[in-house]
Amino acid sequence: MQVSFDGLVLKRTQIVGGKSLLTVLTDDFGKITLGVPAGYVGKGRSSLGIKTFSLTRYDGYKHGNIFNMSRAQVIESFFHIGQDVEKFYLGSVAVELTDLTTLEGEKNPRLLSLLTEFMKALNDRDKDPLILLIAYELHLIDNMGIMPQLDKCGICGNEKSLKLIGISSGHAICNKCHDELKRSGNNNIDIQIWNNLKISEDFDIIESIKYLKRLEFKDLKNIRLKADKAEEFQSFIRRYILYHLNIEELKSDALDIKRLLNDSHDGR
Repeated sequence: MQVSFDGLVLKRTQIVGGKSLLTVLTDDFGKITLGVPAGYVGKGRSSLGIKTFSLTRYDGYKHGNIFNMSRAQVIESFFHIGQDVEKFYLGSVAVELTDLTTLEGEKNPRLLSLLTEFMKALNDRDKDPLILLIAYELHLIDNMGIMPQLDKCGICGNEKSLKLIGISSGHAICNKCHDELKRSGNNNIDIQIWNNLKISEDFDIIESIKYLKRLEFKDLKNIRLKADKAEEFQSFIRRYILYHLNIEELKSDALDIKRLLNDSHDGR
């Protein structure tokens, strides 16, 4: 059956015979594996259709759950992402997390729209792009159905003096319950993880999450976070997602990318 669909590449894998397989998040079929003919390179902009950071219209054939591509036509290329080390790193994290948190064949056109909006915003952002990744990761948490309960303490029900978010339990914990857990010496895992994250006392991460959840990517254009607060925010969100995925780290967190990112910051 002939098919046409829009999608964003999440991953590319080379296989024998010069062929490659693309993991693509699509509008009509969810996440799919798309076969690319041996030697296909495309011409001009169409060559970007088999790479990440481009929204592409694919034409091809579907046999059962098997998809094979015959043509790729780029709708929109977010080429600035590939030209900036920090943007490239943040974009790579976003597509890897999207791949890890979605199931093959599960339709989710809203997620493709969110990833496209994130790519557009990241492509156009001049400074402090980390807040965009944090916002996108919050969308992923919501999409996974694991958004923490933030309106009251998950232990006593208190709606005031909320101090932290339990990464394991997925709910807020108030000051009183936090202090009681510390005094009890029962090695509560939520307290251990929170203390290891070293979130500043003056950073209200609960209110920050509530605020960012209400915004669309276009609303983030002029919003800035201090670098240290953005890093703390990101450390929590990343730890939360990885804990619930039961993995330790991302491939995007390779040492060479981190080194290049650090070098680029040092040179600013």
